[in-house]
Amino acid sequence: MRTYATEISSNRDFLEGLRNTASEGKPILGECGGLMTMCKNLVDAKGAKHPMSGIFGCDSVFVNRRHGPTYVKADALPGNPLFGGSVRAHEYHYSEVLASDKDAFGFDVRRGLGIVGKKDGLVYRNAMGTYMHQHALSMRDWAAGFRERLV
Repeated sequence: MRTYATEISSNRDFLEGLRNTASEGKPILGECGGLMTMCKNLVDAKGAKHPMSGIFGCDSVFVNRRHGPTYVKADALPGNPLFGGSVRAHEYHYSEVLASDKDAFGFDVRRGLGIVGKKDGLVYRNAMGTYMHQHALSMRDWAAGFRERLV
């Protein structure tokens, strides 16, 4: 499987811009590969470490196919900057994000795996990185949180 980790890691302007956008409190949603790009490092299947944006202080590590595809049901936690209520999504994991249950998360996962301990959606300010690929039509107004944070 081709990951493009080397190319992404070498695009320091992109990664710095992503980090700055998160630091400014602008809304960002990174799903799956986007989550991995928001981590400190991406460790590929050969063990090579590729620096990423560092929005989240943890690393993502490629592993043998671990999970999925699975349909997900999750509930937004009170600190979720982008979404409220319940969401439906799908997930599959070729990687593991080495987060801790002490990190800030945006979702409790009722069905599915999530990142760690039935939690998904790592949160930093108004940025969120998640394994879930959300079904936007499962919510009444999927983009409301983004609009509210762009003003």
